[in-house]
This record gives sequence, structure tokens and C-alpha cells, in this order.
Amino acid sequence: MSNKNYLNLVKQMYLAFNERDWDGWIKFFDEKTIDYVYSMKESIIGRKAIRENNEEFVQGIPDVKFEMTNIFGQENWVCAQGIVTGTFIATKKSFRVSVCMVVKFEGEIVREIHEYFDQKSFQN
Repeated sequence: MSNKNYLNLVKQMYLAFNERDWDGWIKFFDEKTIDYVYSMKESIIGRKAIRENNEEFVQGIPDVKFEMTNIFGQENWVCAQGIVTGTFIATKKSFRVSVCMVVKFEGEIVREIHEYFDQKSFQN
């Protein structure tokens, strides 16, 4: 598969996330997919756990969106840069945080996601 195809898959993933299409979001993952969120103590492993984590995240921030500002890659790696915005339900505090997602594919399946953002800017 070409890197252009991988770029398109990542765009589809984040469109599904923004639309809360959880079936569309998790179709790119399997039970070996690892989501490395560097602000968390442990990685999230597997389709079910990744879906549950994202659904829980959105419950507290129902208007959260990922706006992609740049995307590039090489071979089976993709880097998606962007801005995450939203408002915490509990505090009504809004945020705007720069993020970077680095995605590694095996075929059409995401093997790894590495999420980078300024944790202090994101705290409610």
C-alpha cells in the first residue's frame, strides 16, 4: 500500500472520530493495536479498549474535535498534526491544544498510535 493510501486512512479515522462514528473509528484497529497516550501511565491495547477509552473521553467533552492542520508520512508511517478543541462539561472550561498523532500501519490496520500534546494546556 502506498503512503498516499495511509494518509487517506488517517483522514478517514479522524473524520469518523469527529462524527462519533465509533464503528468507523475502530475498523482501523485490531486486538494488537496499541494507543500510546503519553499523559497516561499505561498504553491502551486492543480495539475494544480503544473504543471504550474514546467514548469515555467524549462523554466529558462532547464537543471535542480534531482539526487536522498538516499530514505527511513515509512508507507505513503517518504524522497528523492538528488542533484539538472542546469544552469540559464539568467546568465549562474550553481548550485549544496543539497535538501530533504518529500512526504506524500494518496493511490497513493501525499497529500503533503515538499521541503527543501539552498536558498542562489540556487540564481542566
